[in-house]
Amino acid sequence: MSKGKINHLRWIMLAEGISCIVLFFIAMPLKYIWGMNTAVRIAGGLHGFLFCWACLALLIVHLDRKWDLAHSVKYFIAIIPPGGMFLTEKWIKRDMQAAPAE
Repeated sequence: MSKGKINHLRWIMLAEGISCIVLFFIAMPLKYIWGMNTAVRIAGGLHGFLFCWACLALLIVHLDRKWDLAHSVKYFIAIIPPGGMFLTEKWIKRDMQAAPAE
């Protein structure tokens, strides 16, 4: 497995986590306080795209690293709640150190 795939997963999870923060703490207040609906459309679309990209990256790493299903499901469940991407990114970093890629 190339180390690049798991690093890609880590970076996309961080980007998705940041997009979630932007959506909740910038775009949504802009919409509900000042009536700027466009902010949620843009940030929400970006957040959704990055979430789908993170799920695809997780699938690729799952297949490439031959993780058992329970291991990958743990990661998937952790990325669903807001902020879960940051926790999952730390777990992946720990997994990389415990079992380095060949």
